[in-house]
Amino acid sequence: AVYRALNGESESVHLQDFPDVSGITDDGDMEIMDRVRDVCNAASAIRNKMNIRNRQPLSELRLEGKFSSLVIGFAEEIIKDEVNVKKVYSANTDFSEFAIFKVSLNNSVLGKKYPEKMKQIIPAAKKGDYQRVSHNNTIEVCGEILLPNEFSMTFEPTPEFKDRAQALSTNDALVILDLTITPELEAEGRARDLVRMIQQARKDAGLNVADRITIGLDMPAEFGAALKAHGDYIAQQTLADSIREGATGANQVLKQELDGVEFTIGLSRVA
Repeated sequence: AVYRALNGESESVHLQDFPDVSGITDDGDMEIMDRVRDVCNAASAIRNKMNIRNRQPLSELRLEGKFSSLVIGFAEEIIKDEVNVKKVYSANTDFSEFAIFKVSLNNSVLGKKYPEKMKQIIPAAKKGDYQRVSHNNTIEVCGEILLPNEFSMTFEPTPEFKDRAQALSTNDALVILDLTITPELEAEGRARDLVRMIQQARKDAGLNVADRITIGLDMPAEFGAALKAHGDYIAQQTLADSIREGATGANQVLKQELDGVEFTIGLSRVA
């Protein structure tokens, strides 16, 4: 129904050909977009680990490592929107201050290849006493070149950054989030929470998506600052002609919950 309404077609979208994107994208673009997706997934993993929901804006995301500047230049706005951060950047610094490489040896393979040298190779690898050969993805340990199938390498944040950093799946770049939530960011996050709850209340009330409404809110006092700072945004997102504190007198009064706290939302359709 949506497809037909948007395109004036009589047949179902399921009977249409897939779009032809030849000449629009190339393999290089797709490779970069894979990394953009990886960046967003890493940022989401940090949020989940620290229990910070995606509706809460954060001040910045820093990407360090291979292709960092290229990824940001290609998709800065996409990353900002997907991760809900105000700034995305790369300082192009030596990211050894943020993370370290750890090597795990494939002992079953190496034991057959270097049976007399394993007692030297194992402790050297554990101590980080090896050299990376980046052009062919090998490492040199105790004078021996280890091939990619003979070891695996992980990229782990240092203890100082373990709560706010996450390696990409390719283990060649690191996402670092600034998790400091200022009062301004907190108010914006609460405004987004209010929008989500009001939209759900609209749906529960059976309102049409185009209906204009007035809103009354009974909510915790700390959400008052969010309403004051972002009232226009909340009204725009929810098609509200007015928003006031206090749900009494509304045509429909509904309950919503956030983190165990109950909100009362009064909705009245504008004639």
